[in-house]
Parts: sequence; structure tokens; C-alpha cells
Amino acid sequence: MIDLSNIRYCSTFNDFKFSHRGKDYFVNSFLLCTVSPFVHRIFEEGNFNNELEIPPVEGDFNEFINALYGQKIRIDSHNCRFLHFISKFLHITQLETVTEKVCEETNTFENNFRWAIQLFNANQQRDEIINKLSYNLRNNLQNPCLFEAPPGLILEILNSKFLQIDQGGKLQLVDNLIQYDSAKYQSLSTFSYSKSFLLKQFTEKPFDLNKIRSNVIRNVQYFVSNDKSKRIVFSPQPSNLFNGILRSKTPFILGSSDTLGKEFDISNISKEKSGENIFCSKSEKNPFFIIKFQTVKFQLTHYAIKSSAFGNLSFCPKSWKLEVRTSSNSWTQIDIVENDNSLYGSGFQSIFDIKFSISPMSEFRFTQLDSHHNTNKSLMIDLFEMYGIAFENPKRLIN
Repeated sequence: MIDLSNIRYCSTFNDFKFSHRGKDYFVNSFLLCTVSPFVHRIFEEGNFNNELEIPPVEGDFNEFINALYGQKIRIDSHNCRFLHFISKFLHITQLETVTEKVCEETNTFENNFRWAIQLFNANQQRDEIINKLSYNLRNNLQNPCLFEAPPGLILEILNSKFLQIDQGGKLQLVDNLIQYDSAKYQSLSTFSYSKSFLLKQFTEKPFDLNKIRSNVIRNVQYFVSNDKSKRIVFSPQPSNLFNGILRSKTPFILGSSDTLGKEFDISNISKEKSGENIFCSKSEKNPFFIIKFQTVKFQLTHYAIKSSAFGNLSFCPKSWKLEVRTSSNSWTQIDIVENDNSLYGSGFQSIFDIKFSISPMSEFRFTQLDSHHNTNKSLMIDLFEMYGIAFENPKRLIN
């Protein structure tokens, strides 16, 4: 192309205006129509008044103007994708061919990912590059450039049909991002982890709680009653904290807690006769307990409660909430039940579905908001169990 830079700054010749990211660039319309059949066609149709707005993708538009006027420019990994985007937008075949070749030569995950961020921020079509990134994400789960992405772009990649990682990989990535910058990525905690996948084991056949029974809160201290041999109270650590453990080697069934940090034979804990294991709170004002897992994080889908057979039936919970502690050390509500009557009976048991999707967490808090008793609002239950999928506690990728 002939170097026409000598007329570039001559206002008489520059009768066409480009607008890009709030800045105006003036060029010669005849020169532009010569290299861009797209602009030439629009000129012939009379569809604009000698001006055109370029999509706000980040890049140095002056480099395109330099190329338009025949000046030599260096096309490398830093500008090839932007110039390729502009050349495709304006249908400038010669520049498109040259920039496409450099894009192929610099086809790395990092370069493509940062370009996808620019397209996302400018709200431009990006299906092709999203699919490419999704396909290659499996080998780049620890790539630092992931932490530069806006949350919405991460969701697009994780929802792509070309994604080559399983549910565990998705959850690990989301958790790493939240740990790295909880304020930025907290919205990812509502990411849909394919609930049908998580609940498959519960829906393929009739749900039988007894067959998948997991560990319950461990009895460590006798309850003061007329029959000490049968009435056992669970005594948590300070702050009503229990240490969570896994009951099964499979990651699908989770025992709720155990202060000793060991596994026990289920037959020694969950008795056939109701009322032999009891959790009874000392406080009557919004009594609660916390279950914390030290070595795993858990994607909770269901939890079960059995009312106590000890004492008045009205001691059973009527309203409560379940929360998780986030990486920002705050509590987020994942379920709330109000005016429930399913536990109103001696040893009555119900299973409850989590209402909000969450990423795997390690600390859960159950708080009773009301009981069926008119005056005594203590929390008294025989059993509390949690069900879902456990994952090894992922480490933060970037310290």
C-alpha cells in the first residue's frame, strides 16, 4: 500500500469520522471506500452521514489509521486480535488476512482469554472464542489469567457445550475464584451446578432415607433425666460448634458432625427406638448449632431432621433457617422454613430440599427461629443429617 501519511493530517481531505470509545478519528472517505467494500456499499446506499461508530473493543485505533494511510505497523500478539476485529468489521480483506495469520501464530490460552475479556466488556459476539477457551480450560485451571476475568465471562465458559471438565472441576474453579477475590466473584456462588446431576442418586429410585443413613451428631454427654441410660444429649464445643466428618468413603453421603473427629458404627448412634439420642440447646433465644468440616467442602442438596421423642411434642422445631459461612466470613442464608408441621410428633422425620444453589462450603449454621411450644423455645431434635456431594478442600491457586 502506498504511504499517504502526508495527507493524513490535512483536514480538507479528511471528511469522514470514526468514533471509537469516546474519541473521534477523521480519515479520507475516498481512501476508506477504496479499501473497504462495506463502507463503500453504505456510502452508495446513503445510510449514514460520513461517520461510523466502531464497537468499543479496547485497542489502539490509531494503529488502524496508520495502516489505512499505508504506514508500516508492527502486528504482534498485543494488537493482532484488535486489528483483525476491525478489519472483519469493515471487510478489509488484505488486513484481515495478515492479522489472522498472526493470531494463529500467537494462539495461546492467555492471548485468547484476554481477548475474550475485551469482547465481553464491549458486549460483542464471542461464541467462537468462548468455545475455544472452554475446550482448552481443562489444561489451564491454574492459569493466573483466569483471575482477570469478569464473573459473567466465567459463567459463559462454564456453560459452554465444549467444556471438557467435570462438575468437580467446575466447582473447584468457582471456589478458587471466590477465595481469590470474594467481592468480585461472590455472584458465582449461585452458579447452577446441574442440579439434576447432584440429585441423580435421589431420583433414580424411591428415596429411602434408612438405606443411605449417614452419621448423626455424636452423643458425648448424658442428658439429665429420669432414665440416664436412654436419654443422651449432644454437647458441642464452645460457640455451639461441631466438627463435621464423612460417614461414607463415597462423597455422596455426609455425616453431620462429631466432636471426637472419628467415624463410628452407625448402629451405635442411630437407634431404632426414637428418643435415645437428643440434641438439646441451652439457650431459648434463637438456639443454633454450627457444623464445620476441616478437610472437605460440601455441595448440600438435602438435609433431614428427626423430632425428639423426649418430653412434650411441642418442643420440635417449627421455623428455622440454614446458612453457610462465605469466604468473606459472613453468613449467607441458603434455606428457610416457616410454620412447618412435618416434625410435630414423637420421632417424626422429614427431608428438606435446599432452596438456593450454592458453591461447596465447609461451615453450616442451623438456627431455630420458633418451636411449637408456647413458652419454651429451646432446640430439641433427635437427628440432623446432611446429603449432597463432598469435594476435597481446594487450595487457593494464587497466594
